[in-house]
Amino acid sequence: MAKSRNLILAEYLLFRAVLLPVRLLPRRAWRLAGNFLAAIAWALIGSARRTALDNLDLAFGASVSPVQKRCIARRSFDELGLTAVELANWHRVTGAQLLRLTDSPNGAGFQESLAKGKGLVVCCPHYSNWEWMAGYVASLGYPLNAVIRPLDNPLLDAHLSAARRSKKVRILARKTSVRPVMEALRRNEIVGLMADQNAAVGGAFIPFFGLEASTMRGPVYFAAACGSPVRVAWERRTAGGRHELFLSEEIPLTGDERRDLAAIHGRFEELIRRDPAPWMWVHPRWRKRPPGESGFYPGTWT
Repeated sequence: MAKSRNLILAEYLLFRAVLLPVRLLPRRAWRLAGNFLAAIAWALIGSARRTALDNLDLAFGASVSPVQKRCIARRSFDELGLTAVELANWHRVTGAQLLRLTDSPNGAGFQESLAKGKGLVVCCPHYSNWEWMAGYVASLGYPLNAVIRPLDNPLLDAHLSAARRSKKVRILARKTSVRPVMEALRRNEIVGLMADQNAAVGGAFIPFFGLEASTMRGPVYFAAACGSPVRVAWERRTAGGRHELFLSEEIPLTGDERRDLAAIHGRFEELIRRDPAPWMWVHPRWRKRPPGESGFYPGTWT
């Protein structure tokens, strides 16, 4: 259901009120501010807290103790809080700073794939600060197109879109992106897809942490249509406020949609199992179920 004008404006004004003091902080205080915002969210947003803990139960079962799951969920909130603070200060982070503060041990893979002249499909999880990763890649000089689901609040969406464009990231709205994505790949550009979330409509079910998960078809569809290579990219925070970007090897596609999507998500799962806290556990990843299956989030998501 669409939000009313009054609710849209109220959300935006609240956002601006929180944004102002955060934007005045020095960079050394960003983590402390992120932890503070995370503590408030953990205490007040019960649906997000419950979803994170439900997801951890679904993913890890009895192999991880309830205490460990709660710790992972709490750290995940801290990661999101710091991401929010970093984005609030996005206007203060220049392209030169992104390059100086980011390491990319296998970043040459971007150029290796683009040398084939077919563009590059990059599949990313919501892990650590994915916006930082996009800004860094664009600052390297690569033409980057990010396929984005617009926010429900158009004022907030316009604010975030402007921040992304300030880092030379071209925004493609998911609902209208088919032709622009194909054109970008044929121009030998990078197309970035946040491919780890629940596909509410038109998704394909694939295994993720041993459970069927509705998944967007875009990555393998676009790659097959344009002959483009596919890689997985993610980033993580390191000591001293630095970031590190990683790029997988090219993922060979077989033409079997389920198998190819599962191969991409297999890279996501490996990453999350190694260090689960930076992933966005508050998203109801297994919300849509195959026909005949009951939902996993009773009382939280319908």
